[in-house]
Order: sequence, then structure tokens, then C-alpha cells
Amino acid sequence: MDFTLEAYAAILRAGLDAGYAMYPVSQWHDLPQDRRQGVMLRHDVDRRPMNALDMARAEHGLGVRSTYYFRILPCAFDPQIITQIRALGHEIGYHYEDWHLAKRDPQKALALFVEHLAKIRQYAPVRSIAMH
Repeated sequence: MDFTLEAYAAILRAGLDAGYAMYPVSQWHDLPQDRRQGVMLRHDVDRRPMNALDMARAEHGLGVRSTYYFRILPCAFDPQIITQIRALGHEIGYHYEDWHLAKRDPQKALALFVEHLAKIRQYAPVRSIAMH
């Protein structure tokens, strides 16, 4: 198996060459259901945000936009990288895990979610979320 950036770019090029449209999550959901044809691209940034930036640059070079879901934890949350990925035209989402961080306390989880979403929105608009 080849999980290199070059192999990923080759997959994207093959899809584009075959005529597939590629969409970030919110743009896909904005399409009427009868027009949802193509590929919805999303990435969960669990660790190594620099790798996400490399992918975002590769996609940008091919004219492809996608969604990058960032966790709030230090292993993934990097405001400079979030800002750079957004500047490349990609969508930023929140990869939430507040229920776990709050140790299943509903009130604390909601408070953390609101706080963390606001923190990410300091660097990019967020139109979608994904559970970690």
C-alpha cells in the first residue's frame, strides 16, 4: 500500500481526469440531492497538522477543495496551519470530542463544545462538525 502524498495526488488526478467533481463537505450539502454526484472530500486532523497542510497544498495545486476537521488538542490544533489551509480555499471543521473530555458530564460537554468551537472560529468559519 502506498500512503504517500504522491499516490494521493495520483488518485485525485485520476478522479479529475475521469470527470468527477470534488467538493468540501458544506458545498456537497448545499447541492440539491438530485445533483450530488462526485466526491465529497474530508480529512480528520488527529495528529500531525503539518501533514494536513501538505495535503491541502497538493489539493490546491490540482484545483481541489476539501474539508479539514481539526481537533482542539495540542497534537492537532495549530492556528497557523488552520489559517494557511483556509487561505488555500479549503473548509475548516471542528473534529469534536467534548463528551469524552467532559467525562460524560452533559453540561460540561456542552460548555466545552461552545468554547472550543469559538476558539476554532477565531481562525476560520466553521460550517460543519465531525465526531472524533
